[in-house]
Amino acid sequence: VEPGKKIAAVVCASDDATRQALSSEMGAFALLARVDADELSFSADLAAPEGAGKTVHLVVSDGVEVFLPLANLVDFAQERARLEKQATKLEASIEKLEARLNAPGFADKAPPAVVDKAKGELNDQREQLDTIRKSIADLPQE
Repeated sequence: VEPGKKIAAVVCASDDATRQALSSEMGAFALLARVDADELSFSADLAAPEGAGKTVHLVVSDGVEVFLPLANLVDFAQERARLEKQATKLEASIEKLEARLNAPGFADKAPPAVVDKAKGELNDQREQLDTIRKSIADLPQE
């Protein structure tokens, strides 16, 4: 999220008095929460708004929840580029670790602790790469 960017929000309060109190202070609420007052709405339904797509769900207290539409929070092209750059770095690191582990004599000459450490790093990096690839796949296409 860009610093200073005002975002949309749907505040859900199951209690009428709480919802009315929050909506009567809409200006202050929008200022303090850094949301766009024009895109701030209040609801009695404690569920994600229909048609909002993916949202960030915040539970403020018992009976008060906030939904922030993800489409307004993240620049998906920028996030995709950041994740792809991270994936490229991990792929290079994985190749180096695989080359070291497959090098003739490494497993024979290196202490077992060093070999185990390299194998552990390789597994960790593969898991990180899988997570990043899943995150890239989950991003909406623009």
